[in-house]
Amino acid sequence: MERVIDCLVDLVRVTPAGEQCFFGYYDNPAYDLADRRHLSNRVPFRDRLQESGDVAELAVVDLASGEFTPFATTKAWNFQQGAMLQWLGDQPDTVFYNTATATGEYRSEVRNLATGAVRELPMPLANVARDGSCGVSINFDRVFDFRPGYGYCQKRDPWLGQKHSPEDGVWLVDVNQASARQIVRMDQVWDAMKHAFGGADAKICINHITLNPAADRFVFLARNFPDGEVKRWITTVFVSDLEGNLSAPLYDACMASHYWWSDDRTLVFYADGPQGAGLYFADVVTGVQTLIDREFFGFDGHCSTSPDGRWMLYDSYPRKGYRYLYLYDLERKRGKTLAGLYDEPVVVNDIRSDLHPRWNRAGTAVSLDATFEGFRGIYTVDLRGIMETMRAED
Repeated sequence: MERVIDCLVDLVRVTPAGEQCFFGYYDNPAYDLADRRHLSNRVPFRDRLQESGDVAELAVVDLASGEFTPFATTKAWNFQQGAMLQWLGDQPDTVFYNTATATGEYRSEVRNLATGAVRELPMPLANVARDGSCGVSINFDRVFDFRPGYGYCQKRDPWLGQKHSPEDGVWLVDVNQASARQIVRMDQVWDAMKHAFGGADAKICINHITLNPAADRFVFLARNFPDGEVKRWITTVFVSDLEGNLSAPLYDACMASHYWWSDDRTLVFYADGPQGAGLYFADVVTGVQTLIDREFFGFDGHCSTSPDGRWMLYDSYPRKGYRYLYLYDLERKRGKTLAGLYDEPVVVNDIRSDLHPRWNRAGTAVSLDATFEGFRGIYTVDLRGIMETMRAED
């Protein structure tokens, strides 16, 4: 098979050839404030799930010179989200990532790459506020049991045998004060979603969680551990304030997948909404949902809007052996397929390499993870030319 098809853009690999490098999730800042450096996780294998002794190396890449500079290691990582490595707010030279102690307890660190100064936080974070002031933490051990590509494997879930322990849930972590407090209990989440289970009890997990740009509310996906041979779960989507006051479910016991905060009260969400499965703008205050181009977004993908709000970045799961990258003009309501990238087959689904495309700060380029060269690499794509072409088209 051809390695790249239907390509309208140039793909530039910024990590070393033959090595297993990736950034991870699409909603973390990968580019520094000046768009001159990019962060990377590097691991020594790509053919199995991570185990407790496996270490990920964290590095920064100079996009002009290609210099790849490691600065830390961690055992708190996975193949879908890495170590949650990211630039922290608007603090120059400052990065955040999750870590594990020698006894398997999870922590996180804030590191200044210029001075080498490091601060430890008491918990790992599943999401960090855009201004770097706070973050939210969940039970990564439980997530590993649910979906190992998103959790950590250093120890067992403290509430393994409990379906929805009040001691489990969501914690708010103050990054500056290095303090944490529980704001949502897992039994509280179950009480708000159990109506969909017909009186049956179910073990649940919080899989994804994200603060809005203002960091005054957050969204999370609550899912049940599936029973039987067919591994399917249902998703209930909640929005909460920072005191743990849950909204009525935004999506209730249905299919709900990838999302993105396009502003402080609007989510882009691929879900089974009022007009069926599709990509929606969802107002979390009013509950109003607006379908976005059913024909173009006819399948689930990782969605994000550009810094100026005009463009939607999207990708696909494998289709006939290729993962596709898309760009959509929200103003003119039309999109283009930018490239199809060959996807190396995997033996375990959670070690796959999703493209996870993410914007640079200027909204002129993106980076993505891919395996079309036979190893995991990070690639950048300059979008200025294709944007100009799309604006000029009738």
